[in-house]
Amino acid sequence: MRTKTGNKEQRILDAAVAIFARDGYHHSRISDIAEQAGISVGSVYLYFGDKESILNRLFSDLWARLAGELEVQCRRQDLTAVEKLDIMIDLIFNGFAHHADLAVVFVNEQNFLLEHSRPDFVKHYEAYLRMGTQIVREGIKQGVFRPDVDLVVLRHFTFGGIRHLIHLWAHEPKRFPLLQMRSGIKELVKNSIRTSR
Repeated sequence: MRTKTGNKEQRILDAAVAIFARDGYHHSRISDIAEQAGISVGSVYLYFGDKESILNRLFSDLWARLAGELEVQCRRQDLTAVEKLDIMIDLIFNGFAHHADLAVVFVNEQNFLLEHSRPDFVKHYEAYLRMGTQIVREGIKQGVFRPDVDLVVLRHFTFGGIRHLIHLWAHEPKRFPLLQMRSGIKELVKNSIRTSR
């Protein structure tokens, strides 16, 4: 009997990222993922029940890691709310900086799962966004962010903008340099909610 190994499971996930980015989730097949991973189709099913479970796992791993890292930073007493907001935005951009294929999958496919099912990654994704709201509230208490900030608008504006910028970078990295765009969105977001000096 075959035993599961973490190495093979990771090969499947890495292969899925490449295939989903190249062909799109809806046009990809388990057999394509298996071929890319260098394993049999049956081996893929040893780990994942279907294609959607692979996609869900990719996003679960991504958002669990990002939420865990942000939680550590949010607990720090030596950081201001402004610094924590910088870190929050940095974490997202850094999560994709060396993974253009994952960025393409994130941009093209995450909304599909959010709209058509209640995937496992939602708890991590929502936790990340909740921490962002807490950071802004902390900044309001510190007097560095305006008290009239509409948190719902800010959340959707910021993450919609980040998603679009990552999309542009993933498809045309030379035209849309990630580090430059990250710096721009950080300043735009912070300046829009800072109290007047």
